[in-house]
This record gives sequence, structure tokens and C-alpha cells, in this order.
Amino acid sequence: MKLLYLYRGWNSGTNQAVLNAWRLGSPQLDIQAYDLDAIIFQNLKNKIMAMPTAFRRGGIKAIIPGGGRFGDAVKRSKWYMQKIAKEVEQLQESENYDFSLAIGTFIQNLNPGKPHFIYTDHTMLANKYYSDGDKYINLIKECIPYEEQSLKKATLVFTMSDNITRSLIEQYNLPEEKVIRINGGINSSIQEKFDSSRYSKKNILFIGVDWERKGGPQLLEAFIKVQKHHHDATLTIVGCSPKVNSHGIEVIGRIPQKEISRYLVKASCFCMVSRREPFGIVYLEAMHTGLPVIASNLGATPDFVINNETGFLVEPDDIEGLAERIEQLIGNPEKCRLMGEQAQKLARAEYTWERTQQKMYQAICKAI
Repeated sequence: MKLLYLYRGWNSGTNQAVLNAWRLGSPQLDIQAYDLDAIIFQNLKNKIMAMPTAFRRGGIKAIIPGGGRFGDAVKRSKWYMQKIAKEVEQLQESENYDFSLAIGTFIQNLNPGKPHFIYTDHTMLANKYYSDGDKYINLIKECIPYEEQSLKKATLVFTMSDNITRSLIEQYNLPEEKVIRINGGINSSIQEKFDSSRYSKKNILFIGVDWERKGGPQLLEAFIKVQKHHHDATLTIVGCSPKVNSHGIEVIGRIPQKEISRYLVKASCFCMVSRREPFGIVYLEAMHTGLPVIASNLGATPDFVINNETGFLVEPDDIEGLAERIEQLIGNPEKCRLMGEQAQKLARAEYTWERTQQKMYQAICKAI
């Protein structure tokens, strides 16, 4: 059989990780993979044609070289959805495939004669589950009709979490039998040996590029409270470079994906209290290395951060509660270790790309 694998861009490495899992898990398939973003933007004519859309949606900064907003402005537009549809149509006409798999909800299926499947960590309407979600929906509302059409035409939709399963059923009116949760995996290779004494070192680890959205300011406020009782506690910030000037904080900034495990294996616990989070693979990367996790009680996190077992869930902006949970971990190395072991057991049993791909493949074989 031949699989037409369609995706858009890098997506934190997930698109490539899923593709690799398919190639390893089902080597008998002929897999033809296409990055639709790359196909569209490798064409200079398309970039020129996108300028009015970029300006309309992002202003002058979106069309000035180096402004850094061109891609974001264009990819959230009706114009871009139409370009995606055109590229998919051409690929489906030129490839003699048996079924197609799209990563994400914004890749349409224009060939009703062939089975088409979707695997996603998010939907646009799922933003309504967050307090500030309407502003994100407004940014991309002109694309939602294309998303709805894509989901309606899919044979099955695979999700990473209960949160998105609920969104598809409640907000998009998909029948329950059409939506299957299959979890996800991690995108970092964990090779370093664990430091057996790390649970007593009181090192809290944060990893995230978007300091504000990932709850960095709230964590910083809670950490200052923690230091009043644990003067030797430390906070390591990886992925971003906020301007902080407090004792015990080390800011690492952006690093290559392959270097993340260096900090995971030395930390005592992982803490990222996101205000909006489609899935949060970094939580699972922490759990794979044996770290207990403190996370916000939203999105996908309740699926794997089991309160008082693999970590703690806190409500957004509950600074006192967050500080208390951090102290419960760093103040009790044995509790920290036991919860970390539970986290690792769950993550390695339920959250790998190999397991995810096999569950997807079995459901697809049954469907076709």
C-alpha cells in the first residue's frame, strides 16, 4: 500500500517524528511525504502574491525583510488555505496512493474516493477552553470554515488528548466513533545518565520558548516565595531569555533540541504552568527522564500529570498554590523520587511515537 503523508512545517519536530515512526513501524508501506509549507514558499511567485495578505493581517512589519511576521500572518489566512487546497489537489491527482494522512486540521481532503485520516494535537475552537482564547480564534477565524470542512471529510480523526477529543465532538459535532485518542511521543533523545542525587538538589527546571504564555512570570513569583523557606533552591530557565535578576536563577536561553536532555537529567522537578497549551510534549520529555511535573490544570495535561501521583496540577495564576506544590517536592526528595518514577513509568508505557503509530495503523487498517 501507498501512504500520502501531508504536513506543514517543522512543528517542534513532531511532524518528522511521526513520519519516522511510520517508516520504522510499517516498513512495508510506500510512504510519500510532502511539506506543504515548503512547497508553497519555495515558489517566489507565491511569496509575492502573498504580500497583500501579509500586510492586511500583519501590517508593515509582516512584509519588511527581517520583520519575522510574514509567515505567521500569511499562514493564518483564507488565501493560504486556498493555496494549501490547490497543492493537496495536485498531489492527490498525481500520486497513485491508497490512503492519506494529514498532520493537523488545516489540510483538506479533496479526493472523496480515497480514505483520508487526520492526526492532531489541537483545534482552533479548543481555544474557547482558555480564558483568553477568543483573541486567538479572532486571529484565524477566516480559516475555520476550511478546518471544519477538513474534519468533516476525514475518515477518522486521531487526537493526542481527551481535551481535543472533546473539542471535536462538542464543538465540531463529529460522531464519537470518528474520533480516536492515541496519545503522542517525545521529540528529544534522552541519552545522558541520570544523576541519582538530583532529587535532593532543589533544582526546578522550566523549558519554554514563550515565557509569557508558558507561565514564566507566575513561576518566577512563586519561586521567590519558595526561596524564603529554601534558600538553596535554584531555577533553571531554558528556551527563552527573560530579564530576571534574582539569586538562584540561571537563564540558559535557546539551545538545540538535542541538548535539552542535559538539563532534564540534572533537575529535581519540572515546572511549566502554561496559560494555553495544545499538548505540551516537553512535559512528557521531563517525565521520560523521571521528573515529577507541576503544570496548569488545563489542556492535555490532566491526561498524564496525575495529581499527587506523577506530579501536581495547579490552577492558572494560583501563585500560593504553585509555591506550595514546589515546596512539597523540593522539600521531600523521597516524594520527589517516587513521583518521578511514577511519571517515568506512565510516559514510557503510554507516550511513545512507536505506540502511537501502531494504534493509528491498526485503526486505519480496520477502517479501510
